[in-house]
Amino acid sequence: MSENRERREESLREVEAEARRAASDARAFRKENERGVHDEGSPGLPADVAEVDRVRAGDNVELADRQASTAEAQRRAAGILRHNAEILEGNTRGLDHAGQTLRENREELRGIQQDADELGEQVARTHEQADRAPIPRIDRAEDERDRHVG
Repeated sequence: MSENRERREESLREVEAEARRAASDARAFRKENERGVHDEGSPGLPADVAEVDRVRAGDNVELADRQASTAEAQRRAAGILRHNAEILEGNTRGLDHAGQTLRENREELRGIQQDADELGEQVARTHEQADRAPIPRIDRAEDERDRHVG
């Protein structure tokens, strides 16, 4: 399980790093194209070609914004997945521990139940013995004589 966790974390870290690079590349591409939006074009180009270049640069700026936004969302998602995986792993460890504690408690309860059963049997035997034991009867008249004689 540890090896799987390490591979998963490494994979998610790679996704985060790649998304960070993609966002950085998109921002650089945007800056490059922002200049083209405000540029008058290269000297000697016809006005319509310069306008097409400006429109294309504007489209590229929008594309770069979407790419940067998507890359940032992927980076955040990978971070959230990594965090959730850590939480799930912690929960799994907690459940394993709780399961072990439960098994131990069951064993203790079985022992306590056996002790209680044995005590119940002892009480029943003691009760039977008490019922069978002869109880001497004391006559009140004899009891009175013994008090006066002594």
